[in-house]
Amino acid sequence: LAVATSCARKLASETLAATGLDKYFDALVGGDEIKRGKPCPEIYLRAAARLKVPPAKCIAFEDSTVGLAAATSAGLFTIVGPELGQPVKPPTGAWCLLRSHMQALPLFP
Repeated sequence: LAVATSCARKLASETLAATGLDKYFDALVGGDEIKRGKPCPEIYLRAAARLKVPPAKCIAFEDSTVGLAAATSAGLFTIVGPELGQPVKPPTGAWCLLRSHMQALPLFP
């Protein structure tokens, strides 16, 4: 698992550590580590590279329209959280919209 966040790496790392979630992630890419932020796919491509997993084998969970665009253009299958709702202009690529976060549970063994 990886975190690909627009916030600075140090802040994301500190937040994950403070909540105890850091142990669940193998990689972290902060917005300050890339040249172009979302909707550019760079952050997702870098996260996949750090995991040593091809983007086409990755799944992104997103809650923003620019994040959805970034993940799908990077070639990731993207699951959109219910907070975002249906994007005004759906991106090309594989993605789905959940009505509830609980709908994601059956997707994972």
